[in-house]
Amino acid sequence: MEWPFGFKPQSSDLQHDSLYRVVGVDYEYTQDGGERTVIDVGVDWRSEMALVHASDPMRTLPAPMVAALPETRVISLTFQHDWLANLVDWTDDAHSFYERSIGTVTNGSGEPDGRPSALRLATNLPTSPPAQVEPGVDRGGWAYLEYGEGGNVIAMTVRAQCTDTVAVCYDPASGSVAERVSSMATSCACSAEQHYQYRWDELNRLTEARRYDRAGSGQ
Repeated sequence: MEWPFGFKPQSSDLQHDSLYRVVGVDYEYTQDGGERTVIDVGVDWRSEMALVHASDPMRTLPAPMVAALPETRVISLTFQHDWLANLVDWTDDAHSFYERSIGTVTNGSGEPDGRPSALRLATNLPTSPPAQVEPGVDRGGWAYLEYGEGGNVIAMTVRAQCTDTVAVCYDPASGSVAERVSSMATSCACSAEQHYQYRWDELNRLTEARRYDRAGSGQ
């Protein structure tokens, strides 16, 4: 059977650490001749979903991709965990932020009175200032989460395809979450942004979820 490009059968090889946590995944794709290679064309599954949207009784609309579409499908993923088993780093071979990985993860364990397992900030931006301002270079992206008094996520903002402004776009990783967010918001102009809001009742049940998209504003 011949499979179209972008939809070749996928095989995955998982690596684990001594505590049985997944630390890496390598992917291969079966070609028409039966051999396996790491290469298959990258596609956006949302485009295929749109072809049958008229026949879908739920009429669901997925969030659009915020990162640029990689040329190939995923080849490898890597994961790192801290002593609490929290995920602290998640990367992929194409550095496709929020589509395939979210980079360096900051959890509440590093904050005063923070919840150890609460994901606060994730970014794959450089952690040291690049040598010069290059507005045309995609530095990556970042995601910031806010929590309410009940401990539930009440807002999340994702930015991707971020470039330099008058300053270089990077993550000052040594600062607090608030300081890093303020710095990135000032130094980075991001072509894609998604903002999510969540509402909960007194029993911690999700009652409302909204998504707002903004593209091309660069702010």
